[in-house]
Amino acid sequence: MTKDSVIKSVYLNKSLTDFAKKTTKHNDLWQDVISEMIISLSDMPDAKLIELHRSEGLASYCFKIIYLSWNSPNSPFYKKYRTREGVS
Repeated sequence: MTKDSVIKSVYLNKSLTDFAKKTTKHNDLWQDVISEMIISLSDMPDAKLIELHRSEGLASYCFKIIYLSWNSPNSPFYKKYRTREGVS
């Protein structure tokens, strides 16, 4: 399995999409949270991402990225989108 195929499988995972919508309370920024997660995964070393996928820990890792991106005032996503837009 390659890094690209792992990222594609994450992108197509409906449960992650549903979680992003739920976490953002269906705010229009839910797609941006998904994009931010994909960027984070792309920045990971190939071996680490593939190992997370093989150990079946990738889904929970992605859920955590989505949750923290939306809720943590220290996350780059929060600073970039939520403080500027005034979204709560």
